[in-house]
Amino acid sequence: MIVPGLFRNVLNCFFDSLRYFLHEKHKKWFKTAWNAAKMAAIMIAVLLAAGRVIWALFQ
Repeated sequence: MIVPGLFRNVLNCFFDSLRYFLHEKHKKWFKTAWNAAKMAAIMIAVLLAAGRVIWALFQ
């Protein structure tokens, strides 16, 4: 039962830091990080789609 406890600790740390960043004082930083994450997600999706097309072409 060590792993679930560790996982729960990691989740608690994550949510604590999330709550910290969501604090009024840190809204600008959170917005910047959120925009960066969205851009990264879009880029990953585009790369995956491009990879799939290239894979289909070379098969």
